[in-house]
Amino acid sequence: MKPESRILVITQPLGGIYVGIVVRGVMGLEDVLPIDTCKSIAMFIESRRKIAGEIKYVYVANDVDEGCRRLFQELHNRNIVKVVSAEFLPQQLRRAVLEAESVAKLIAYRFITALRDDRGFKY
Repeated sequence: MKPESRILVITQPLGGIYVGIVVRGVMGLEDVLPIDTCKSIAMFIESRRKIAGEIKYVYVANDVDEGCRRLFQELHNRNIVKVVSAEFLPQQLRRAVLEAESVAKLIAYRFITALRDDRGFKY
């Protein structure tokens, strides 16, 4: 794996909303992808359009549901992308991936907070 490889980090911190962040290796965060369903991001990756054509690896966070994990494993089995685990990444890439996972969770929480505030929900 090259240090500048693009890795899609997918997390589902709130149980229903997926957030994907493209990490350009050790260079850091490159793009944020709001995701409505796991299937839509899988279809985007399969299309190989725009940045999807440059994503070679996918890191699926522990909070992502089993159905989504299976979907990305199918893409892995079809040699479309490689599903990677943080513990097997070089240290610099591991740091970038784990940072992206934290940022994705923060984005999801802020998104939900903004929606709640816009709709007038008070807790």
